[in-house]
Amino acid sequence: MCRILVVINNLYLGGIQKSLMNFLANIDDAHQVDLLVFTEEQKFQYDIPCNVTLIKSPKKMLLLGTKKSDLKFTQKLYKAILVLKSKVSSANKVKISLMKTVKINVVYDIAISYTHDVSDKSISVGVNDFVLNCIKAKKKITFIHTDINQNYEYNKRNYSQYAKFDKIITVSESCKRNVLEKLPHLNGKVIVQYNMLNQNEILKLADYIDPHFDKTFINIVTVARLTSEKGIKRVIEIFNRNRSWLEKIKWYIIGTGIDKNELVNLVKIYNLEMSIYFLGEMKNPYPYIKNAQYFLLPSHYEAAPIVFDECIILKTPILTTKTVSAIEIVNGTNSGYVCENDDKGIERMIKALVNYEINVDKFTFNYKSNLERKVNIYEILEN
Repeated sequence: MCRILVVINNLYLGGIQKSLMNFLANIDDAHQVDLLVFTEEQKFQYDIPCNVTLIKSPKKMLLLGTKKSDLKFTQKLYKAILVLKSKVSSANKVKISLMKTVKINVVYDIAISYTHDVSDKSISVGVNDFVLNCIKAKKKITFIHTDINQNYEYNKRNYSQYAKFDKIITVSESCKRNVLEKLPHLNGKVIVQYNMLNQNEILKLADYIDPHFDKTFINIVTVARLTSEKGIKRVIEIFNRNRSWLEKIKWYIIGTGIDKNELVNLVKIYNLEMSIYFLGEMKNPYPYIKNAQYFLLPSHYEAAPIVFDECIILKTPILTTKTVSAIEIVNGTNSGYVCENDDKGIERMIKALVNYEINVDKFTFNYKSNLERKVNIYEILEN
């Protein structure tokens, strides 16, 4: 039996968080698994698997994982002070100073950082630092859920952290290649663990409601965090330049994020409210994915978004930009259309859609082949 600690910054709705829940659910009951989250339990938007014990987060770590809107007044004030301090030194030094006050006396067999850190400019996340500096464990493992070659937040310090871990887990073969291109000296440490999903649960939840799409239109759904790297803004601009599409397409966007207000306002400025709809966060977006004709993800960069796997399970054709994972996951399972990652590529792809030039009958959604490539979870934890 192994005693395992898994650490993540929050359990708000998101792909990494959903991936974690499936990961935890697939750990054998013979192992003792603890979970530490940098947010209070009442803020969780996922149910913890019954085989996992929740460890109360040190109070100061709540500043790194909790949304600003969820912080108490005194916490907001304290974090504002920390942000000012970070302007003088760096956010990293401020986070490390917080962690020096944390004492966890348990010695674990394995400690896992389940999310990658951000740059020195942000007083948030800090999970890699926490596992490296605050946790005693025989083995330390970190997950990379991003394309480190394209993530503008990464710097030399982020890269240097990885050498301190015993194992580095990426979520696709293409992500592994990119990590080794950047950090070839870590070749023996990097392995692949594909996102785990509960197919039966997804199929069941997809039938929970009927979204009642207007079938006289081509209905497109996007499920994404509303931040700049997801590329939503550029598609709104493209829609505005091709207003003839408005007679044929309805685009439903599920999710929230720091760019939401900007994107909503842009749709209003361009008078696109009757064609582009923001539906907010949803714990169960599957009925919308299943009943849409297409799923669109126009990201500037991606690692291995779990939503691709969900679309493949639900047999919804994927429209996406060329990223490190799109060729491997979308083309590799014959599940959609991958365009060049620029405005012209996206515009050509949607024009082909509008003109019924995309033959959806050719998509075979070969998800079984993807499952066969999954790494055995016990090999990760015990070898």
